[in-house]
Amino acid sequence: PGGRLVALVDVATRARKGADAGPTLHLALTDWHGPDGDPRARRARLLARWPAAEGLAALPPIFTTPRWPSPEADDAELVQAAHAARGQGWSGLVLRHATSGAAWAVRAPIHRVRAALQYVPGDALGASSAAALSLGFVDCGFALWNRLPRSEEEQRAAMTAAMSGQFIDPPPDAPGVEGLRLLPLARVPIALPDAELLRLHEWLRANAGQRFGGVHAVAPVQVFELGFMEVRPSRRHRIGATLAGVTVLRWLLDAPPGGAQLADDLFLTH
Repeated sequence: PGGRLVALVDVATRARKGADAGPTLHLALTDWHGPDGDPRARRARLLARWPAAEGLAALPPIFTTPRWPSPEADDAELVQAAHAARGQGWSGLVLRHATSGAAWAVRAPIHRVRAALQYVPGDALGASSAAALSLGFVDCGFALWNRLPRSEEEQRAAMTAAMSGQFIDPPPDAPGVEGLRLLPLARVPIALPDAELLRLHEWLRANAGQRFGGVHAVAPVQVFELGFMEVRPSRRHRIGATLAGVTVLRWLLDAPPGGAQLADDLFLTH
C-alpha cells in the first residue's frame, strides 16, 4: 500500500523489518548518469529497460486501459479491478496517463459492517434538542461481538454486563471458550438526519447506563451500519484491528437487539 511504500522511500534508513513487509526495488534514476531535472521521458526509458538489463523480473501492470476516463471506458470493470486490489490491502487504484503524467483515482466500494452503539458522551444526554443534534458531531462508541452467542440468555447477560462495564464469565461447560463480550470497534459521530437524532436521543436518555469518565454506557441494542475504507490488523486494539475512513451510514431500526456482527467479520471482505 501507498503508506508502506512511503515509509520505504528513504533507502539509507529503512529497517529490515519494513523492507521484508513491503519488498520494493529502488532505482536512483535522477542520480544515474545524469543530473536532477532530466526530462521525465528519459527516466521512463531508463526504468523500462533497467530491470531486463539486470536480470530482474519486470512487474506487470495489475490493470491496463487504453482510454480512461472516456465515454468508451467500462466503469464497472474499473470498479471491479479496484475492488480486487482490496485483497492486497489497497483502497483502490491510481491510473496514470502514459505520457502526460495525469492521474485518476478509482476507489473501491466501501466496506460495511453492523455494529452496536455502546456508549455516548455524557454531554450529548442533556435535555435540550441541541444536545440531541450534537450526536452528529461528537464521537460515539460502537462495538462488535467477540464470538457468536450460545443462547439468547447468554447474549442478554452480556449486554446487561456491558452497561456497567463488566464481562460475563466463560461458559463452564465449554473449556477454551471465552466469555461473550462486546469489543470496541470505532468512535465516530452519528451523522444522521435531525429527526432520527431526536428519536435516538430520547431513547438514549431512557437507557443510559453507568458513566465512565466523560461517556455513558448505553444498552447495546441499537444497531447501525458503518462504512469504512480500510481495515488493518492491530495488536494495540482489543478487537485486533483498526479502521480507516469510518462513517455511520444508517440506523438499522429493524435489526434485532444484539444484532451486531462479529469482530472476525471485519476481514471477510478482503
